[in-house]
Amino acid sequence: MAGTAAFLLLNALTLLWWHPPFYYPNPNGATDRVFPPNALYAELTEGIGLGRTDKNGYVNPPELAERDHVDVLLMGSSHLEAQFLWQHETAIALLDRELEGLNTYNVAASGHTFLSCAQNLPDALRIYQPRYVIIETFQLGWNRELVERVIEYDMPRLQAYTTGLTYQVLERSPYMKLLYHQWMKQRAADETRQAAEEEAQNPKPKAPPNNAPPERMAVLLQQIGQVAREHHATPIIVYQQHLKMHTDGTVSPGAEPEDIQRFADDCAAAGITFVDMTGRFLQAHADGRVIPHGFHNIKMNFSHLNAAGHRMLAEELAKTVRELEYARVLRETEDKQ
Repeated sequence: MAGTAAFLLLNALTLLWWHPPFYYPNPNGATDRVFPPNALYAELTEGIGLGRTDKNGYVNPPELAERDHVDVLLMGSSHLEAQFLWQHETAIALLDRELEGLNTYNVAASGHTFLSCAQNLPDALRIYQPRYVIIETFQLGWNRELVERVIEYDMPRLQAYTTGLTYQVLERSPYMKLLYHQWMKQRAADETRQAAEEEAQNPKPKAPPNNAPPERMAVLLQQIGQVAREHHATPIIVYQQHLKMHTDGTVSPGAEPEDIQRFADDCAAAGITFVDMTGRFLQAHADGRVIPHGFHNIKMNFSHLNAAGHRMLAEELAKTVRELEYARVLRETEDKQ
């Protein structure tokens, strides 16, 4: 009896400590996978986030899913999904308040890199028909083979493991799900440590990076721009990178400036507005030693965008959309005259 009571108590505590829903395959194709609708979630192991998914299964303030149309659509990774923040602190909530008169919506989901978003873009634009589509990325280089497969719309979709005995057990017990998650993390850490030890004992020449060459990335960006225009949407790519922290307390960009500039130039050639958060992040640290990634209950400059990072992202995106919207209205006014 005592054992059963203890197990039930552990499950109840886990519900408030770490309880992400399971992902399910997304039949509409806007993302590879999605949470169940109106599902409760808790994340206190990285940041603090308690909330409920919207009626479509995305992490949004619920009222955003009740509107009859979308003007500004966000796509991206777990950085923008943001289970680890209160919903009022997320970029989508802040952006929605900044862009009064424009309806915003967020379909960012964990595991969805820039390449996943690029592959899902046609379906996302078909479903939501936004005026602006914003794709978040935290990197500027990708595997050569995957880039080629995305250009052909043939990259494997992210899996949603919602079948089998393991799923049946974990779905019914938050505590067992937590134990399983910790075991998987420890196994991955052990494998990484073992590989490092083997490499130290038997050093091998490092394989050259297999990133797609710039000219193929340019092709992909041209494709994104073309797809957006076909759906009457203005594409925006926002780049947010981890800064390098140095022992003297200073920070510097994690990416090479020439790589950022080349990507920006390719975006411009493709008709894509490029928003680089690097300068804003550096200025925030210079002004008040603010770091946009990491949380006090793990460590700073690690893992996901924090509340400060989301606030800066929302402010820069709101500024960009307002400028584009002003230019659009001006063009339409001139065309009528």
